[in-house]
Amino acid sequence: MRPELAAKLKAGGCTLYFDTNEIRGRYADEVKAFNNFCRQIQRLRKVDEKAPSVKVFAVNYFEMMHQLRRSLTRQIFDESVIAASLQTLEIPIVPLDLENANGCAKHLHHWFPTDAHWSDAKKPANDRATVDWLISTHVCATDAILITSDGGNEFRESQIAGRCVKRSELTAFIDSWLKSFESP
Repeated sequence: MRPELAAKLKAGGCTLYFDTNEIRGRYADEVKAFNNFCRQIQRLRKVDEKAPSVKVFAVNYFEMMHQLRRSLTRQIFDESVIAASLQTLEIPIVPLDLENANGCAKHLHHWFPTDAHWSDAKKPANDRATVDWLISTHVCATDAILITSDGGNEFRESQIAGRCVKRSELTAFIDSWLKSFESP
Protein backbone atom coordinates (compact mmCIF):
# COMPACT_ATOMS: atom_id res chain seq x y z
CA MET A 1 0.00 0.00 0.00
CA ARG A 2 1.21 3.49 -0.77
CA PRO A 3 2.76 5.13 2.32
CA GLU A 4 0.54 8.25 2.11
CA LEU A 5 -2.63 6.13 2.26
CA ALA A 6 -1.26 4.05 5.14
CA ALA A 7 -0.46 7.25 7.04
CA LYS A 8 -3.92 8.63 6.34
CA LEU A 9 -5.53 5.44 7.67
CA LYS A 10 -3.37 5.34 10.80
CA ALA A 11 -3.98 9.04 11.55
CA GLY A 12 -7.60 8.30 12.37
CA GLY A 13 -10.95 9.58 11.25
CA CYS A 14 -10.63 8.09 7.78
CA THR A 15 -13.66 6.86 5.87
CA LEU A 16 -13.55 4.04 3.35
CA TYR A 17 -15.93 3.91 0.42
CA PHE A 18 -16.25 1.16 -2.15
CA ASP A 19 -16.77 1.09 -5.87
CA THR A 20 -19.94 -0.98 -6.31
CA ASN A 21 -18.11 -3.78 -8.10
CA GLU A 22 -15.97 -4.20 -4.98
CA ILE A 23 -19.11 -4.63 -2.89
CA ARG A 24 -21.16 -6.86 -5.07
CA GLY A 25 -19.32 -7.58 -8.28
CA ARG A 26 -21.21 -8.03 -11.49
CA TYR A 27 -22.99 -11.15 -10.31
CA ALA A 28 -22.79 -10.89 -6.52
CA ASP A 29 -19.54 -12.85 -6.39
CA GLU A 30 -17.80 -10.18 -4.28
CA VAL A 31 -20.39 -9.95 -1.51
CA LYS A 32 -18.66 -12.47 0.75
CA ALA A 33 -15.31 -10.67 0.43
CA PHE A 34 -16.99 -7.32 1.15
CA ASN A 35 -18.76 -8.72 4.22
CA ASN A 36 -15.53 -10.30 5.49
CA PHE A 37 -13.67 -7.03 5.00
CA CYS A 38 -16.34 -5.09 6.91
CA ARG A 39 -16.21 -7.60 9.79
CA GLN A 40 -12.44 -7.17 9.80
CA ILE A 41 -12.90 -3.39 10.12
CA GLN A 42 -15.41 -3.95 12.95
CA ARG A 43 -12.81 -6.04 14.84
CA LEU A 44 -10.18 -3.35 14.30
CA ARG A 45 -12.50 -0.58 15.48
CA LYS A 46 -13.00 -2.47 18.76
CA VAL A 47 -9.28 -2.34 19.54
CA ASP A 48 -8.26 0.95 17.93
CA GLU A 49 -10.43 4.06 17.98
CA LYS A 50 -8.42 5.46 15.06
CA ALA A 51 -9.49 2.65 12.75
CA PRO A 52 -11.31 3.70 9.59
CA SER A 53 -15.05 3.46 9.15
CA VAL A 54 -16.88 2.05 6.14
CA LYS A 55 -19.73 3.90 4.49
CA VAL A 56 -21.75 3.35 1.33
CA PHE A 57 -22.95 6.12 -0.96
CA ALA A 58 -26.62 6.11 -1.89
CA VAL A 59 -25.56 5.70 -5.52
CA ASN A 60 -23.78 2.44 -4.60
CA TYR A 61 -26.90 1.29 -2.82
CA PHE A 62 -28.90 2.09 -5.96
CA GLU A 63 -26.45 0.11 -8.11
CA MET A 64 -26.60 -2.83 -5.70
CA MET A 65 -30.39 -2.82 -5.84
CA HIS A 66 -30.33 -2.62 -9.62
CA GLN A 67 -27.87 -5.51 -9.87
CA LEU A 68 -29.94 -7.55 -7.43
CA ARG A 69 -33.04 -7.00 -9.53
CA ARG A 70 -31.22 -7.96 -12.73
CA SER A 71 -29.87 -11.16 -11.18
CA LEU A 72 -33.20 -12.48 -9.94
CA THR A 73 -34.41 -15.72 -11.43
CA ARG A 74 -37.83 -15.23 -9.92
CA GLN A 75 -39.91 -12.10 -9.86
CA ILE A 76 -39.70 -11.37 -6.12
CA PHE A 77 -37.59 -8.28 -5.42
CA ASP A 78 -36.64 -7.94 -1.77
CA GLU A 79 -34.33 -5.01 -1.11
CA SER A 80 -34.27 -5.85 2.60
CA VAL A 81 -31.56 -8.42 1.82
CA ILE A 82 -29.05 -5.67 1.10
CA ALA A 83 -30.37 -3.20 3.67
CA ALA A 84 -30.23 -5.82 6.45
CA SER A 85 -26.69 -6.81 5.50
CA LEU A 86 -25.46 -3.21 5.62
CA GLN A 87 -27.23 -2.64 8.93
CA THR A 88 -25.71 -5.80 10.44
CA LEU A 89 -22.28 -4.63 9.36
CA GLU A 90 -23.01 -1.15 10.84
CA ILE A 91 -22.49 0.57 7.49
CA PRO A 92 -24.39 3.81 7.03
CA ILE A 93 -25.70 4.88 3.65
CA VAL A 94 -24.60 8.42 2.78
CA PRO A 95 -27.32 10.30 0.89
CA LEU A 96 -26.76 12.26 -2.26
CA ASP A 97 -28.18 15.44 -0.82
CA LEU A 98 -27.85 18.93 -2.26
CA GLU A 99 -24.53 19.63 -0.54
CA ASN A 100 -22.98 16.38 -1.77
CA ALA A 101 -24.38 16.83 -5.29
CA ASN A 102 -22.90 20.34 -5.48
CA GLY A 103 -19.51 19.06 -4.26
CA CYS A 104 -19.55 16.28 -6.87
CA ALA A 105 -20.45 18.69 -9.66
CA LYS A 106 -17.67 21.09 -8.64
CA HIS A 107 -15.08 18.32 -8.76
CA LEU A 108 -16.30 17.06 -12.12
CA HIS A 109 -16.22 20.58 -13.56
CA HIS A 110 -12.71 21.12 -12.19
CA TRP A 111 -11.52 17.89 -13.84
CA PHE A 112 -13.27 18.61 -17.15
CA PRO A 113 -13.78 22.37 -17.49
CA THR A 114 -14.82 22.34 -21.15
CA ASP A 115 -17.22 20.32 -23.27
CA ALA A 116 -14.26 18.98 -25.22
CA HIS A 117 -12.55 17.70 -22.05
CA TRP A 118 -15.78 16.06 -20.90
CA SER A 119 -16.42 14.48 -24.32
CA ASP A 120 -12.89 13.08 -24.43
CA ALA A 121 -13.26 11.63 -20.94
CA LYS A 122 -16.49 9.83 -21.86
CA LYS A 123 -15.23 8.28 -25.13
CA PRO A 124 -14.05 5.00 -23.55
CA ALA A 125 -17.60 4.61 -22.18
CA ASN A 126 -19.19 5.15 -25.61
CA ASP A 127 -19.84 8.83 -24.82
CA ARG A 128 -21.89 8.01 -21.73
CA ALA A 129 -21.38 9.32 -18.25
CA THR A 130 -21.28 6.48 -15.75
CA VAL A 131 -22.24 6.19 -12.10
CA ASP A 132 -18.52 5.84 -11.40
CA TRP A 133 -18.06 9.58 -12.07
CA LEU A 134 -20.46 10.23 -9.22
CA ILE A 135 -18.65 7.79 -6.94
CA SER A 136 -15.20 9.24 -7.70
CA THR A 137 -16.26 12.86 -7.24
CA HIS A 138 -18.18 11.95 -4.08
CA VAL A 139 -15.00 10.47 -2.59
CA CYS A 140 -13.06 13.62 -3.47
CA ALA A 141 -15.74 15.82 -1.95
CA THR A 142 -15.41 13.89 1.33
CA ASP A 143 -11.61 13.43 1.53
CA ALA A 144 -11.99 9.68 1.91
CA ILE A 145 -10.33 6.59 0.43
CA LEU A 146 -11.94 4.52 -2.31
CA ILE A 147 -11.56 0.76 -2.59
CA THR A 148 -11.59 -0.11 -6.29
CA SER A 149 -9.74 -2.14 -8.86
CA ASP A 150 -11.39 -0.23 -11.71
CA GLY A 151 -8.85 1.54 -13.87
CA GLY A 152 -11.40 3.45 -15.93
CA ASN A 153 -11.30 7.16 -16.74
CA GLU A 154 -13.61 7.81 -13.80
CA PHE A 155 -10.75 6.98 -11.42
CA ARG A 156 -7.75 8.39 -13.31
CA GLU A 157 -7.80 12.07 -12.38
CA SER A 158 -4.92 12.73 -10.00
CA GLN A 159 -7.19 13.85 -7.18
CA ILE A 160 -9.05 10.50 -7.11
CA ALA A 161 -6.25 8.24 -8.34
CA GLY A 162 -4.21 9.08 -5.25
CA ARG A 163 -7.08 7.95 -3.04
CA CYS A 164 -7.78 4.60 -4.69
CA VAL A 165 -6.57 1.32 -3.24
CA LYS A 166 -7.24 -2.29 -4.11
CA ARG A 167 -9.11 -4.29 -1.50
CA SER A 168 -6.37 -6.94 -1.41
CA GLU A 169 -3.79 -4.30 -0.45
CA LEU A 170 -6.05 -2.80 2.16
CA THR A 171 -6.98 -6.20 3.59
CA ALA A 172 -3.31 -7.06 4.09
CA PHE A 173 -2.73 -3.67 5.76
CA ILE A 174 -5.73 -4.11 8.08
CA ASP A 175 -4.60 -7.68 8.93
CA SER A 176 -1.21 -6.33 9.93
CA TRP A 177 -2.84 -3.56 11.95
CA LEU A 178 -5.00 -6.11 13.78
CA LYS A 179 -1.99 -8.34 14.49
CA SER A 180 -0.23 -5.44 16.18
CA PHE A 181 -2.87 -5.70 18.95
CA GLU A 182 -2.41 -9.43 19.53
CA SER A 183 -0.53 -10.38 22.65
CA PRO A 184 2.90 -11.99 22.11
